[in-house]
Amino acid sequence: MLTRTSILRGAAIAGLSVVLGLVAGVAVAEPAPATAPTKPWGKLMLPSGKAWELTKPEITVGTDSASDVVLADATVAPHHFRITFAEGNATVEDLGSPSGTLVAGTAIKPGRPFKVLNKVEIDAGAMRLQFEFLERGRIAATQAPKLRAGKAAAKSRKHK
Repeated sequence: MLTRTSILRGAAIAGLSVVLGLVAGVAVAEPAPATAPTKPWGKLMLPSGKAWELTKPEITVGTDSASDVVLADATVAPHHFRITFAEGNATVEDLGSPSGTLVAGTAIKPGRPFKVLNKVEIDAGAMRLQFEFLERGRIAATQAPKLRAGKAAAKSRKHK
């Protein structure tokens, strides 16, 4: 007769995860549901060609070994910035790094995530990374606010 203990012992020996249930008073073991591998949604690349596929909804970048993307550079903080992916959108947020984070040439502040629309350069200290979405179409032609167009339009109105 199978008992809960013998099922657990057998599963442990076989290296299996099990879900236990009772059917008519007898312990029954079923394989645990398999978790599907997460499909990569983005990629971070260094100019050297080293690249990381991003699969988790939240990716931390820094020099700390617990970071998802570990960079070896004295100008990068242990927890420098975070990329968050939710509902098809990605944001980059500085985590209070002393040397700051630039996204598409724009300095971002801690606590104020920058929405990423397309392929973009991210500067963490002296390190430059290229971020891009995988299997996602272009949304807009630019990342940064269109300040120049607004200033140019204001100047042209003044000269009329």
